[in-house]
Amino acid sequence: MSIFKTFFLLFLCFIWTSPALGRANLSIWPVEVSLWPENKISEINLSNKGLEVVRLQIYAKHWDMDKNGKFIEADTGEFVFYPRLLTIPAGETKTLRVGYNGDFPPLEKSYRLYIHELPELNQGEKENSSGVKVGFNMLMRLSVPLFVSPSKKSPLVQPIVDTVNKTTSGIKVSLSNPGANHLEIKNISAKLTDNKGATLTKGEAKLKFFRILPKRNMFIEVPLDVKQCGAAAQLQINFLLGKGDKEIKMTMPLHADCRKI
Repeated sequence: MSIFKTFFLLFLCFIWTSPALGRANLSIWPVEVSLWPENKISEINLSNKGLEVVRLQIYAKHWDMDKNGKFIEADTGEFVFYPRLLTIPAGETKTLRVGYNGDFPPLEKSYRLYIHELPELNQGEKENSSGVKVGFNMLMRLSVPLFVSPSKKSPLVQPIVDTVNKTTSGIKVSLSNPGANHLEIKNISAKLTDNKGATLTKGEAKLKFFRILPKRNMFIEVPLDVKQCGAAAQLQINFLLGKGDKEIKMTMPLHADCRKI
Protein backbone atom coordinates (compact mmCIF):
# COMPACT_ATOMS: atom_id res chain seq x y z
CA MET A 1 0.00 0.00 0.00
CA SER A 2 1.34 3.45 -0.94
CA ILE A 3 2.13 6.12 1.65
CA PHE A 4 -0.67 8.29 0.23
CA LYS A 5 -3.30 5.52 0.62
CA THR A 6 -2.14 4.79 4.16
CA PHE A 7 -2.36 8.46 5.13
CA PHE A 8 -5.81 8.78 3.53
CA LEU A 9 -7.22 5.78 5.44
CA LEU A 10 -5.80 7.06 8.72
CA PHE A 11 -7.37 10.47 8.03
CA LEU A 12 -10.80 8.88 7.44
CA CYS A 13 -10.52 6.91 10.68
CA PHE A 14 -9.59 10.14 12.48
CA ILE A 15 -12.73 11.87 11.19
CA TRP A 16 -15.04 8.96 11.99
CA THR A 17 -13.81 8.73 15.61
CA SER A 18 -14.15 12.47 16.30
CA PRO A 19 -17.29 13.45 18.27
CA ALA A 20 -16.81 17.16 17.56
CA LEU A 21 -17.90 17.06 13.92
CA GLY A 22 -21.33 18.56 13.19
CA ARG A 23 -21.70 19.89 16.73
CA ALA A 24 -23.64 23.03 15.73
CA ASN A 25 -27.22 22.80 14.48
CA LEU A 26 -28.47 26.29 13.71
CA SER A 27 -31.76 27.45 12.20
CA ILE A 28 -31.86 30.94 10.62
CA TRP A 29 -34.82 33.11 9.60
CA PRO A 30 -35.11 35.06 7.35
CA VAL A 31 -32.55 33.69 4.90
CA GLU A 32 -32.15 37.04 3.11
CA VAL A 33 -31.88 40.57 4.51
CA SER A 34 -32.86 43.76 2.67
CA LEU A 35 -32.32 47.30 3.95
CA TRP A 36 -33.52 50.62 2.47
CA PRO A 37 -33.84 54.23 3.74
CA GLU A 38 -37.09 53.60 5.65
CA ASN A 39 -35.80 50.29 6.99
CA LYS A 40 -32.22 50.81 8.15
CA ILE A 41 -32.37 48.00 10.72
CA SER A 42 -33.46 44.40 10.27
CA GLU A 43 -33.60 41.35 12.53
CA ILE A 44 -32.47 37.75 12.11
CA ASN A 45 -33.63 34.96 14.40
CA LEU A 46 -31.06 32.28 15.22
CA SER A 47 -32.26 29.05 16.87
CA ASN A 48 -29.85 26.52 18.36
CA LYS A 49 -31.34 23.10 17.60
CA GLY A 50 -28.30 21.28 18.96
CA LEU A 51 -27.46 19.90 22.41
CA GLU A 52 -24.58 22.24 23.23
CA VAL A 53 -24.01 25.97 23.61
CA VAL A 54 -23.07 27.72 20.36
CA ARG A 55 -20.89 30.84 20.25
CA LEU A 56 -21.06 32.97 17.10
CA GLN A 57 -19.23 35.90 15.56
CA ILE A 58 -21.03 38.16 13.07
CA TYR A 59 -19.45 40.14 10.24
CA ALA A 60 -20.19 41.18 6.64
CA LYS A 61 -18.30 41.43 3.35
CA HIS A 62 -19.07 43.34 0.19
CA TRP A 63 -20.05 40.85 -2.50
CA ASP A 64 -19.57 41.15 -6.25
CA MET A 65 -19.45 38.87 -9.27
CA ASP A 66 -17.56 38.98 -12.54
CA LYS A 67 -18.96 38.18 -15.99
CA ASN A 68 -18.16 34.47 -15.61
CA GLY A 69 -19.94 34.12 -12.27
CA LYS A 70 -16.83 34.18 -10.07
CA PHE A 71 -17.43 35.60 -6.58
CA ILE A 72 -15.45 38.64 -5.45
CA GLU A 73 -15.49 39.69 -1.79
CA ALA A 74 -14.04 42.66 0.09
CA ASP A 75 -14.12 43.81 3.72
CA THR A 76 -16.66 46.45 4.67
CA GLY A 77 -17.38 48.56 7.75
CA GLU A 78 -20.80 49.81 6.67
CA PHE A 79 -22.82 47.72 9.12
CA VAL A 80 -23.50 47.64 12.83
CA PHE A 81 -24.39 44.32 14.46
CA TYR A 82 -26.02 43.89 17.85
CA PRO A 83 -24.66 41.80 19.28
CA ARG A 84 -21.53 41.11 17.20
CA LEU A 85 -20.69 38.15 19.46
CA LEU A 86 -23.62 35.89 20.22
CA THR A 87 -23.98 32.97 22.64
CA ILE A 88 -27.01 30.71 22.19
CA PRO A 89 -27.72 27.96 24.75
CA ALA A 90 -29.06 24.64 23.51
CA GLY A 91 -32.71 24.82 22.51
CA GLU A 92 -32.92 28.62 22.65
CA THR A 93 -33.43 31.38 20.06
CA LYS A 94 -31.64 34.72 19.95
CA THR A 95 -32.25 37.79 17.78
CA LEU A 96 -29.49 39.51 15.81
CA ARG A 97 -30.02 43.12 14.71
CA VAL A 98 -28.34 44.36 11.53
CA GLY A 99 -28.07 48.10 10.87
CA TYR A 100 -26.66 50.04 7.91
CA ASN A 101 -24.65 53.19 8.65
CA GLY A 102 -23.62 54.21 5.13
CA ASP A 103 -25.21 56.34 2.42
CA PHE A 104 -27.96 54.58 0.50
CA PRO A 105 -26.86 54.16 -3.13
CA PRO A 106 -28.82 54.87 -6.34
CA LEU A 107 -28.22 51.24 -7.31
CA GLU A 108 -28.58 48.28 -4.98
CA LYS A 109 -25.37 47.10 -3.27
CA SER A 110 -24.85 43.45 -2.38
CA TYR A 111 -23.15 41.91 0.64
CA ARG A 112 -22.84 38.61 2.47
CA LEU A 113 -23.63 38.41 6.17
CA TYR A 114 -21.41 35.78 7.76
CA ILE A 115 -22.28 33.83 10.90
CA HIS A 116 -19.09 32.16 12.11
CA GLU A 117 -19.03 29.62 14.93
CA LEU A 118 -16.32 30.19 17.53
CA PRO A 119 -14.48 27.39 19.36
CA GLU A 120 -15.46 26.46 22.89
CA LEU A 121 -14.02 28.66 25.63
CA ASN A 122 -12.29 25.73 27.36
CA GLN A 123 -11.68 23.60 24.34
CA GLY A 124 -9.17 20.84 24.82
CA GLU A 125 -8.74 17.20 24.05
CA LYS A 126 -11.85 15.06 24.33
CA GLU A 127 -12.30 11.32 24.63
CA ASN A 128 -14.50 9.33 22.29
CA SER A 129 -16.53 6.26 23.30
CA SER A 130 -13.41 4.10 23.13
CA GLY A 131 -11.43 6.40 25.42
CA VAL A 132 -9.25 7.73 22.60
CA LYS A 133 -8.33 11.41 22.93
CA VAL A 134 -9.21 13.50 19.89
CA GLY A 135 -8.94 17.22 19.22
CA PHE A 136 -10.26 17.64 15.68
CA ASN A 137 -13.03 20.23 15.39
CA MET A 138 -14.87 21.71 12.41
CA LEU A 139 -16.49 25.10 12.97
CA MET A 140 -19.61 26.15 11.11
CA ARG A 141 -19.73 29.23 8.88
CA LEU A 142 -23.01 30.29 7.31
CA SER A 143 -23.71 33.19 4.97
CA VAL A 144 -26.90 35.15 4.33
CA PRO A 145 -27.45 37.45 1.32
CA LEU A 146 -27.61 41.08 2.43
CA PHE A 147 -28.82 43.86 0.13
CA VAL A 148 -28.87 47.65 0.55
CA SER A 149 -31.40 49.22 -1.82
CA PRO A 150 -32.44 52.79 -2.74
CA SER A 151 -36.11 51.93 -2.04
CA LYS A 152 -38.29 49.10 -0.79
CA LYS A 153 -40.00 48.26 -4.05
CA SER A 154 -38.72 48.23 -7.59
CA PRO A 155 -40.40 47.08 -10.80
CA LEU A 156 -39.54 43.57 -11.92
CA VAL A 157 -37.35 43.73 -15.00
CA GLN A 158 -36.46 40.96 -17.39
CA PRO A 159 -32.93 40.18 -18.51
CA ILE A 160 -31.63 41.50 -21.82
CA VAL A 161 -29.90 39.08 -24.17
CA ASP A 162 -26.88 40.99 -25.44
CA THR A 163 -25.19 38.29 -27.50
CA VAL A 164 -25.49 34.57 -28.20
CA ASN A 165 -22.42 32.71 -29.45
CA LYS A 166 -22.09 29.12 -30.57
CA THR A 167 -19.56 26.96 -28.71
CA THR A 168 -18.36 23.41 -29.30
CA SER A 169 -21.00 22.04 -26.92
CA GLY A 170 -23.85 24.54 -27.13
CA ILE A 171 -24.35 28.27 -26.83
CA LYS A 172 -22.98 31.02 -24.59
CA VAL A 173 -25.53 33.69 -23.71
CA SER A 174 -24.57 37.17 -22.44
CA LEU A 175 -27.31 38.49 -20.15
CA SER A 176 -27.69 42.03 -18.78
CA ASN A 177 -29.70 43.33 -15.86
CA PRO A 178 -31.12 46.79 -16.74
CA GLY A 179 -32.73 47.33 -13.34
CA ALA A 180 -31.64 49.04 -10.12
CA ASN A 181 -31.86 45.82 -8.06
CA HIS A 182 -30.40 42.36 -8.45
CA LEU A 183 -32.14 39.94 -10.77
CA GLU A 184 -32.73 36.35 -9.63
CA ILE A 185 -32.79 33.70 -12.34
CA LYS A 186 -33.77 30.23 -11.18
CA ASN A 187 -33.28 28.49 -14.47
CA ILE A 188 -32.35 29.07 -18.11
CA SER A 189 -32.95 26.64 -20.97
CA ALA A 190 -32.82 26.82 -24.75
CA LYS A 191 -33.91 24.87 -27.80
CA LEU A 192 -33.41 24.95 -31.57
CA THR A 193 -36.49 24.56 -33.77
CA ASP A 194 -36.97 24.10 -37.50
CA ASN A 195 -39.09 26.27 -39.77
CA LYS A 196 -42.21 24.30 -38.74
CA GLY A 197 -41.59 24.86 -35.03
CA ALA A 198 -40.47 21.29 -34.27
CA THR A 199 -37.77 20.94 -31.61
CA LEU A 200 -34.43 19.71 -32.96
CA THR A 201 -32.40 19.89 -29.73
CA LYS A 202 -32.80 21.38 -26.29
CA GLY A 203 -30.72 21.87 -23.17
CA GLU A 204 -30.63 23.41 -19.71
CA ALA A 205 -27.88 25.42 -18.04
CA LYS A 206 -26.04 23.61 -15.25
CA LEU A 207 -26.25 26.73 -13.11
CA LYS A 208 -29.71 26.31 -11.55
CA PHE A 209 -29.86 29.58 -9.62
CA PHE A 210 -27.87 32.78 -9.99
CA ARG A 211 -28.11 36.52 -9.49
CA ILE A 212 -27.18 39.29 -11.91
CA LEU A 213 -26.31 42.51 -10.09
CA PRO A 214 -27.78 45.83 -11.29
CA LYS A 215 -26.36 47.21 -14.55
CA ARG A 216 -24.14 44.14 -14.91
CA ASN A 217 -23.94 41.34 -17.42
CA MET A 218 -23.03 37.69 -17.10
CA PHE A 219 -22.18 34.80 -19.44
CA ILE A 220 -24.22 31.60 -19.15
CA GLU A 221 -23.55 28.42 -21.13
CA VAL A 222 -26.41 26.18 -22.26
CA PRO A 223 -25.56 22.73 -23.72
CA LEU A 224 -27.13 22.01 -27.12
CA ASP A 225 -26.42 19.62 -29.98
CA VAL A 226 -24.83 22.20 -32.29
CA LYS A 227 -24.84 19.66 -35.15
CA GLN A 228 -28.53 20.55 -35.52
CA CYS A 229 -27.74 24.19 -36.29
CA GLY A 230 -27.76 23.65 -40.05
CA ALA A 231 -31.42 22.55 -39.98
CA ALA A 232 -32.54 25.06 -37.34
CA ALA A 233 -34.54 28.20 -38.10
CA GLN A 234 -34.98 29.66 -34.62
CA LEU A 235 -33.45 29.68 -31.16
CA GLN A 236 -35.79 29.89 -28.16
CA ILE A 237 -34.42 30.84 -24.73
CA ASN A 238 -36.58 30.37 -21.63
CA PHE A 239 -35.96 32.12 -18.30
CA LEU A 240 -37.54 31.37 -14.94
CA LEU A 241 -37.20 34.46 -12.75
CA GLY A 242 -37.17 34.27 -8.95
CA LYS A 243 -39.56 35.94 -6.52
CA GLY A 244 -42.72 34.92 -8.31
CA ASP A 245 -41.46 32.25 -10.72
CA LYS A 246 -42.19 34.43 -13.74
CA GLU A 247 -41.41 32.64 -17.00
CA ILE A 248 -40.06 34.55 -19.99
CA LYS A 249 -39.59 33.16 -23.49
CA MET A 250 -37.44 34.83 -26.13
CA THR A 251 -37.30 33.69 -29.74
CA MET A 252 -34.72 34.83 -32.29
CA PRO A 253 -33.92 33.79 -35.88
CA LEU A 254 -30.76 31.95 -36.87
CA HIS A 255 -28.46 32.54 -39.81
CA ALA A 256 -25.64 30.61 -41.43
CA ASP A 257 -25.30 27.54 -39.24
CA CYS A 258 -25.77 29.48 -35.97
CA ARG A 259 -22.83 31.75 -36.67
CA LYS A 260 -25.12 34.77 -36.28
CA ILE A 261 -27.93 34.86 -33.75
